[in-house]
Amino acid sequence: MNIAIKKALAVLENYGLLSCVLTFRQIQSILDSENIIFNNFSFNGRLKERYISTGDGISIITINGDAETQDAKHLTAHALGHHFLHKGNYAYIDNIVLDKHENQAEDFAAILLVPPLALSKSKPSTTIELTELFEIPLHLAERRLKIFEMHGL
Repeated sequence: MNIAIKKALAVLENYGLLSCVLTFRQIQSILDSENIIFNNFSFNGRLKERYISTGDGISIITINGDAETQDAKHLTAHALGHHFLHKGNYAYIDNIVLDKHENQAEDFAAILLVPPLALSKSKPSTTIELTELFEIPLHLAERRLKIFEMHGL
């Protein structure tokens, strides 16, 4: 099991969310508890999310203000992955998940938004059903099912 999955499980446990279908309000409570400044901004082009962590301890997540609920949840959870796993500044650019840190942030988001106990309780039979139940994008649902197949989580 990779570090991103372990960290997402620890965050879910810490916030008592292991069996929940996370709402944006619950994600917002994590942001608030972590003292992360959260913004919406209408990015142009392929940039969808930005995570900034300064040397003096300020963390800011900005997501595309035009994002639908499922994308907003995904982008925020992805940025939280960077917050909990990585030091520095990151940007999510549509359709680009090439490096190790981006893949870790995606695994973190997949587990955070589809906690293992919530997945086992809901038992979705298709990827589409998973996207609808958990309000996540299709590509993240596919990633989550791969994690389930590989790790049983």
